Amino acid sequence: METSLVMGTDDYQTAERWNFKRTGVTGSLVTKPQSFELELHLGFLLGAFQDKIKQQIEQNLDQLLGPAKG
Repeated sequence: METSLVMGTDDYQTAERWNFKRTGVTGSLVTKPQSFELELHLGFLLGAFQDKIKQQIEQNLDQLLGPAKG
């Protein structure tokens, strides 16, 4: 079983992509001039904590970048 989280925007004109893989999680980070997209695929064990992981990522990003617009 795999759980996916996708966060970000849809501006792909100029983008760079980084893929990563760790025990229990794989994903990618796509950076663009004015935005980014973070995609995580959580394994079975981490999938049980999806809501908490998403909440913590959003909280950390809000602290670094400010709340999302829109």
